[in-house]
Amino acid sequence: MARMDAVTNQYLKDNIVFADAVNYTLHGGRQVIRPEQLKDLDTALYLAEEAANKAVKHKPDVVKAYTAKEDA
Repeated sequence: MARMDAVTNQYLKDNIVFADAVNYTLHGGRQVIRPEQLKDLDTALYLAEEAANKAVKHKPDVVKAYTAKEDA
């Protein structure tokens, strides 16, 4: 199972694939999230911030930030 998780995580690291998966799952296939709006986040850093509040089991998942709108 760990091997399948590693392969899946590697596949989802691609912003195009990730955006397509989220759009299909959450938006019925409409192109709401675009790949250029996504930014990779460091999972270890994310877990370290959460660890301050509670004990968190290390999970090497794909974590992305989404920017819907930026000020010019």
